[in-house]
Amino acid sequence: MSRKLKLLSIFNVERKLDEKKGSRYLIEANVQIQGSEQESIVSEYVFKHSSNRSLCYPRGLQWNRNAKIALIVTLKNQGNWMVHFLNNLEHIYRRTQDKLVTLVVYDFNSTDIDVESALKDRAIPPFKLIKGSGDYSRSKSINTAVKQVNDPQTIIFTVDLHLDLPISLYKDIRKVRRSDLPSL
Repeated sequence: MSRKLKLLSIFNVERKLDEKKGSRYLIEANVQIQGSEQESIVSEYVFKHSSNRSLCYPRGLQWNRNAKIALIVTLKNQGNWMVHFLNNLEHIYRRTQDKLVTLVVYDFNSTDIDVESALKDRAIPPFKLIKGSGDYSRSKSINTAVKQVNDPQTIIFTVDLHLDLPISLYKDIRKVRRSDLPSL
C-alpha cells in the first residue's frame, strides 16, 4: 500500500558546489502522511549535475540515521558548566529518547561537583564515568575516553560544556559523509 507525503515546509537546504560536476544538496523538510495528523522530518541528499536540470540521488551517499554516537566530555572543577551541559543533554534526551547515544565523561578529580551523582540523577543517555588524577590534560582525557568506545562505526563527538546544544544535535551529528566515498 503506497501512501503519499504532503510537504508542509522545507526548513533547511545545504549546498556543496563543484564547478565541474554539479551541486550536492541536503534537503530537510517537514512532511505529513496524507490522512494522518502526525508530522515527520525527511532529510535526503540529492545531486544536480552541472549539465542537467533534474535532481537525482547520488550513488552511495546516504547518511546513517541509526549510527551510534558517543559524546565525549572532559572536565576538572567545572561544576557549573557540567550542570549546564547536563541540563541541555537531559532536555534533548527526554525529547528524542535516542537509544543509540552514549556519554563518556572523563573527570580529573573535580572538587566542586560530585560528577557521578550528577550523572545518576538525570534522565540522560547511558554513561561511563572515568576518574583521573593529576594535572588536567585535555588530550590525555579525550584519548582515554575515546578508547572506551569499542565499536569502530560509532561516531565520536567531543562536546564543550559551555555550548547550548540544539534539539537536533544527534541528527546533525549523524549527517556525516562516509570518508571512503569520492568527494564532490
